[in-house]
Amino acid sequence: MADLLVTERLLLVPTPLQVMLRRLRDEAEFSDDGLDGTPIRYPREWPGPALSLFPAQVERMALDERSAAWNRTMVERSGGVAVGQLGFKAPPDEAGRVELGYGVSPSRWGRGYATEAVREMTRWAWEQPRVRHVVAECLETNTASRRVLEKADFEMVGRRFSREGLMMMWEHRRSPLPP
Repeated sequence: MADLLVTERLLLVPTPLQVMLRRLRDEAEFSDDGLDGTPIRYPREWPGPALSLFPAQVERMALDERSAAWNRTMVERSGGVAVGQLGFKAPPDEAGRVELGYGVSPSRWGRGYATEAVREMTRWAWEQPRVRHVVAECLETNTASRRVLEKADFEMVGRRFSREGLMMMWEHRRSPLPP
């Protein structure tokens, strides 16, 4: 399950526990071997705002190594640089629901990396046998994130209030299987 996902410009690599721990210790730029032994460079700005999700992910991974497949680092294929983070907040719950989150390093904003990665990660999620619902949320004021979800074929299904502001709730509908 912890396979490498490949898009036109990105590798979506399961994020190793030791990499998350290094970033949580606030190490400056560092490198680590990827799945195939190719070094991945993690610049200081990686993973951006997604860092706030690392403590819960580390806790989950410590209990179950298989949860690593549900969290990926976006790596530029051309240079081996980590440029973002995406994944599901947890493996599927009892109803088969997974909630997708993502973030791109500020120096790579506006290049379409989030859309490319979200499309591929959503495709991967639908291949997992327990997944029945793929959902996401974003602040109503986060125009860039809204556009990513729209371009990745998510449908806005509701709104809710949070401490951060008005959240938009999104759902990706499973594509019909070809005949």
